[in-house]
Order: sequence, then C-alpha cells, then structure tokens
Amino acid sequence: MGKHVSYRCATSSDELTSLCEIENSQAHHFPRLALHPSRRLRLAVHSLHSILASPSTPLLKSTRSALLAPLWTDQPNYVGAWCVAAFDSDRTIRNQAYRTWESVLLPLVDETSEDAVEGIKLVEQAEPITQFAFSLILGSPSNDSSGSDTPEDPAFLRTSAISSLVYLLQKLPSPLPLEESTIETLTGDEIWDMLTVRDQERTGEKEQPKIVRRALYELLGAFAGRKEDLLVLPREDNDAGADDEEEEEEENDDRLRNISRLVLDNCWAEEEGWPGIISFLRRMFLSLSSLAPS
Repeated sequence: MGKHVSYRCATSSDELTSLCEIENSQAHHFPRLALHPSRRLRLAVHSLHSILASPSTPLLKSTRSALLAPLWTDQPNYVGAWCVAAFDSDRTIRNQAYRTWESVLLPLVDETSEDAVEGIKLVEQAEPITQFAFSLILGSPSNDSSGSDTPEDPAFLRTSAISSLVYLLQKLPSPLPLEESTIETLTGDEIWDMLTVRDQERTGEKEQPKIVRRALYELLGAFAGRKEDLLVLPREDNDAGADDEEEEEEENDDRLRNISRLVLDNCWAEEEGWPGIISFLRRMFLSLSSLAPS
C-alpha cells in the first residue's frame, strides 16, 4: 500500500497539477473565507488549509510550497488574514488556524539564514500584518458575507485583529520592526478611544462590546511587556534649542498621558482585562516618573 501511494505521488503529474490549481484557488479566496461570518465555512476553510499546509507527504509538500509561494505571501491581505484568523473567537477554529499558522513560521533566529526552509518570516511580514489588522479595527466592515445567513459581526473582526497585534508585540524582537507612522497609529487616539464606556441613552453613541475592550486591555499588557517603551516617542539627539526640546518633551509626554487618561477614566467599570490594566498602570507610573523633571 505504501509503495502504491509513493508511486502515484511521484508519477501522477496531472494529479499534482490539478491539486496545485485547487490550492491556488484556495489561496486566492482565503483572505475572504478565513474571516467569513459563517462559523461552518470558516471551520471548513481552516481544516482544508491545515491539510494543504502539512509537509507530511510528498504530495502535500507541493501544496505547502504553493501556499507559501511569493505569489501569495507578497500579498498583505493573504498573510494578514492568515495571522488574524489564528485568533478566531471560536476556540475550535482558533486552535486549528493557530497550529497551521505556527507551522509555517520560520524561527526568528533562522529568518536571516540563506539555508532556511520555506516559510513565513514574521519580521518581514510584521508591517503588512499590522496594516491589515488596522483595516479591520478602524475600517468599515467589508468582508463579503453574500450567500450567508450569518450577519457580519464587526466586534468579531476587531477582536481577532487586536489579538493578532497582541501576538506581534509579544513575539517580535526589539526594536519593533514597524514604521514609526505605524507605531503612531498603534498608540493613537483612534484605537484607544474604543476603551471609552458610554451611556448610549444619554449620548446616543454606542460603546465597543466588552470583548473588544478586553482585547484592547490585553494589548496594553503587551505594550507593558516590551523592553522598549512604545508609549513614549523616541528622543533624537540633535542641536535643537531649548524651545524645541520643550516641545519634544511635551509630545513625548502626550502619547502616554492620552492613553493613561482613557484607561483611568474607563477601566474601573470593567469586569475583565485587569491583568493587562495592572501591567500597563505599573509601566505607566514608571514611564511618567522617568519623564518628570529631576
């Protein structure tokens, strides 16, 4: 039986070609289907994806190579959706998708090796993954749910996207391999205003669901766990005068103070997320102490 399977895998080029065509179709539709509102569809997609990404047989090694071809990994939506899907709100899907995602990641120590096996380099993909997560957190729902009886839940997408950012902050080396403008968005008011607990009857504004706010507090905890202080803008050595230095200190101070104000104004109403809140508050007091004039 084993010889028969080995023979067919080695000689059936037509079958191999057909399978790779199926795989390319799977990769093409993957960003939309991996985050589809239908749980049943997401489960089926990630079950198939985990099989095709497996290197367990010569035939599956070829489909794994197709999944990891630059044709797809150079597309931010493809890699971004794969990473975000690894933090699905459904435990069964999350476990399936996370195992598949981790199986294709190269160890960070091997990313610069010329002899490294094929796989996804997290440092290289950190920026596109983060930008994709931003599109889900800050953008309008755009996932195509046509043909589905399940309505799209923006909170589901936002929570998964925020959780993927937590993962990146915990996993990536220092200094964080992101553009400064990306870090500014990551620490900006547009994201952190989502922490605000609102009285909808009085203000007419809806607050974010608890699962989104809890994920944001987990993100705060991830910030606190970094070696570098991302909530304080980097100080550049220059010959600026005293006025410029004062403006820079105020800007450094503002990023941390704005988030601190939002946290302190709203965290007391939360029942969950306290590990992240406590870690952030501890780091906040240390950071503010270092910024205070001696």
